[in-house]
Amino acid sequence: ALKLMRAVQFVKPWREDRIVEQVIADYEDAYWIVPLHPAERPYQVARWKDTWLVYLRTGQGTRNSSLTWGMVSATSGRLGQSLFEPTELLLQIFTDDPKATVAGTQWERDLYTATLLALWMVLGFGVAFHKAARGLDTIWIGARFTFIPNGIRVGMTPDLMQDITVLIDSFLTLNRCPTGAVRSLAGKANHVAGLVYCWRPFLADLWAAIKKATTGGRDHPFIWTRQIRSCLTWLRAFLRREKGTLVRTYLLQHHFNQEPPYTIAFDASPWGLGGVLVQRGQVKEALMSPLTHHDEERFQHKIGSCKGQQTWESLSMLVCMRTWKRYWAEGRSNITLQGDSMTALYMATKLKASGYGTNIVARELALDLGD
Repeated sequence: ALKLMRAVQFVKPWREDRIVEQVIADYEDAYWIVPLHPAERPYQVARWKDTWLVYLRTGQGTRNSSLTWGMVSATSGRLGQSLFEPTELLLQIFTDDPKATVAGTQWERDLYTATLLALWMVLGFGVAFHKAARGLDTIWIGARFTFIPNGIRVGMTPDLMQDITVLIDSFLTLNRCPTGAVRSLAGKANHVAGLVYCWRPFLADLWAAIKKATTGGRDHPFIWTRQIRSCLTWLRAFLRREKGTLVRTYLLQHHFNQEPPYTIAFDASPWGLGGVLVQRGQVKEALMSPLTHHDEERFQHKIGSCKGQQTWESLSMLVCMRTWKRYWAEGRSNITLQGDSMTALYMATKLKASGYGTNIVARELALDLGD
């Protein structure tokens, strides 16, 4: 996304007939392009019934083949990028899936695209023209990239979201779910969480249920729905846009490290929460909030007990973030979180937490960041 932004920024002072578009054209049979050295052939064989198969080219799926192809792909990418100025074409390759961001007039963009494709064919790479696409709205490695005025919007593909929706809706009508189907849902949802990071804390129940069903010599074919119902309900809320968002938008008018810096310092004791909001060394606001019996019921820790310290530290961070949300939620922000709880700070950066109370806080924080 940053490469796309950089290309758009280069285009801004140009004439109106110069625009930016994306070109998606995969390599065809990528791994099989690389011949296998005769000395390596004994190490890449397969058996089918009574017949032994000896590979003459690197087969996809083996560890050594991935390493070999990675070197070939990286070399191809550097060679292709060297043919163009950064203001003309920017190339990004994910294993065997290239994507080019091309800027210029229609004639220039056609020339740059044809030059890149011709290079691949001269090098011996097949080009999957039947899957190729170009334009302002394209799909690449499971994500959808769309140019908008002054920015780029990145979201998941409709097909993937539809698959996840169908799985969730079907699970919620059952008492128990097939373990293989739950694993499939976890994999798809984990792919979404790589982009929509506020999904991360909601997947813990899925992975925990899968681990419980498949470890210790057990291989249960089913998982009880009640084990994952909370996770399924939250994910369905995201899919229905009841909470959070399924896209990320990068706006060109926002630049890193150019926003007013704020520091939120938080802390907690077994009896209460507190925090301050600091801007350029001056305290702008402060808060303190005693713990109540509602907190005891919700997080299952007694007030005054040290056993709930990590939960109260995390809750303090959430309360401060939510209280001063107006300072960071309206656009790109420059926020520093300061505290002495590594659990809370790790939660803020990774949106992951272990334990009943801290996981609840992580989900609430994810909802705020998603909004």
